[in-house]
Amino acid sequence: MEMVFIWLLVIFSITGTSVLGDLACIPRQGSPGQGYICVCNSTYCDTIDRPAPLARGLFHWYSTSNSTPGFSHTTGTFQPEPSFSNSSGGVFRINASVTFQEFLGFGAAFTDTSGILISSLPAGAQDNLIESYFGTSGIEYNLGRLPIGGTDFSPRPYTLDDVPFDEDLQHFNLTEEDHSYKIPYIKKALSVSERGINLTGCSWMAPAWMKDNANNRRGYLRAKYFHVWAQYHIKFLEAYQKEGIDIWGLSGGNEVMLSMMLPVALNSLNCTLETAPIQRLWLKEHLKPLLVASNFSNVKFLGLEDARLFAPYWMSRFAEDPEAYQYLDGLALHWYFDFFSSPSILSKLHEDFPDKMIMYTESSINFAPMSKYLGPWMVAALYSHNIIENLSHWTQSYMDWNLAVDLEGGPSLGLDVAGAIVVNSTAGEFYKQPVFYAIGHFSKFIPPGSRIVQVKRDYNCEDRRPSSWLHQR
Repeated sequence: MEMVFIWLLVIFSITGTSVLGDLACIPRQGSPGQGYICVCNSTYCDTIDRPAPLARGLFHWYSTSNSTPGFSHTTGTFQPEPSFSNSSGGVFRINASVTFQEFLGFGAAFTDTSGILISSLPAGAQDNLIESYFGTSGIEYNLGRLPIGGTDFSPRPYTLDDVPFDEDLQHFNLTEEDHSYKIPYIKKALSVSERGINLTGCSWMAPAWMKDNANNRRGYLRAKYFHVWAQYHIKFLEAYQKEGIDIWGLSGGNEVMLSMMLPVALNSLNCTLETAPIQRLWLKEHLKPLLVASNFSNVKFLGLEDARLFAPYWMSRFAEDPEAYQYLDGLALHWYFDFFSSPSILSKLHEDFPDKMIMYTESSINFAPMSKYLGPWMVAALYSHNIIENLSHWTQSYMDWNLAVDLEGGPSLGLDVAGAIVVNSTAGEFYKQPVFYAIGHFSKFIPPGSRIVQVKRDYNCEDRRPSSWLHQR
C-alpha cells in the first residue's frame, strides 16, 4: 500500500515545546547580543529521530526559535477551515496533483578544516558530530562536496601532483590531508547514513606547473595540459575508489568566473580561471572520452560552480556546442551575490535548458563579525530564506560549505566563515548553531526523491514563506 506524506514547512513559526522521544538540546548563551547554541560532547548530544506515522487527521510540528534552541516537537490535529472573519490563523492550500522538480538532497563539504577540527575532538564527540549530520537521529545529509586537493580551508595550498612538469602524472597521489582529514570522516558518514551519500569532486586549483601564471592563485590552464588535467581527474576517481569511496559527480572547478571579477589584491582564493568555451572544450575533447573509456562513465558533470548571476551567460555560451552540451548534466551554483540577482534566473534556466539539473553546492556567511559569532539567529534566517527561494525555482539540491569551523570561523587561508557546527577543541565539545537547525528543518523532512508541490497562501499568510513537498514511499 502506497503512503503519501506532504511536508509543509513554515520556518520559524513558534509553538509549544514538548519533545517526543528525542534528546533535548543543552542550551548555552552565545555571543553577546546573539541567541543560543546547543552543546554536544563525548557523552551527550541532542537528537531528532524520524517522525513516526500518525493516524489520519494528525500532524507532526517541528519548530526552532531564537529563545528555544534545538528542535521542538509536538503533534496536533487538523482543524476545519477557519472563518476568515474571526481567525488569526493562516490558510495554505496544497495541490499535490501539481508537482515540480525531484529533489536530490542536502549536504556540506568535507574540507581539510572540517577534518582537522573533527579529529581534534574526543572519539565520542567525533561520532556525535557525524551522527548529527548524517545519521538517522540527525538531520540526515545525503550529499557531500569533496575537494580535489586543497582549498582556502586547507592548512596549505596544494594539489595531488605538485611535482613540476610531471606530465605523465607519475607522482600523482592522495595526500596526508586526504588520508587523515577527508577519507576517515567520509567513511564514518557512510557508515551511519541510511540514505547514502552522493559525493561530488571539485578542484580549486590545477598544479601551478599546468597554469599560465605558474601560481596556485588565479591563472588559466595551459592548453597543452588540457588532457593531463582530465587524466588527473580520472586518477582522483580511481584513488578514492581504491579507498572504497565512489564519486557521484565532478565539477569543472570552484568559482571559475568570480575570480575574474575580483581585483588581484582582494583575491585570496586558490583557483583556476575558466570560461564556458574553455570548459566545454575540455569536457568534450578530454574529460568525457576518458570517463567513457573508464569505469566511471556514469559519473555526472556539473558546470560553472559559481554564482547564479553568471549562469545565463554561461549556459548560453556552453549550449553553442551541441555535443559538449549533451555531456553536461547540470549547473553547480553558489549563493554568493544572490541578492544581486533574481531567482527568476533559475526558472528561466529551467525553461531554456529543462534537461539540466540546478544544484546549489556552496553557501556560507563570510563577512565579519558574523562569521565569528556564536548563536547568530540572522544566519539561520538568511539560510532559510535562500533555501526556500531557490527550491521554489527548480533547484534540486542545497549544500552548506564546511561541516565544521573553529571559534574564529576558520582556520583558513582566506576569509573565515560562519559554520553550522563550531568546534571548541580545548573544551572537547562542539556547538550546533541556529543555522544547523534551520537547514535541518529541510534536510530531515525532504528526503531524496521528494517533489515540490503547488502551495498557495490564501489568507493571513503574508509573513510566512511556505515550501511544500510530497514524498511517496
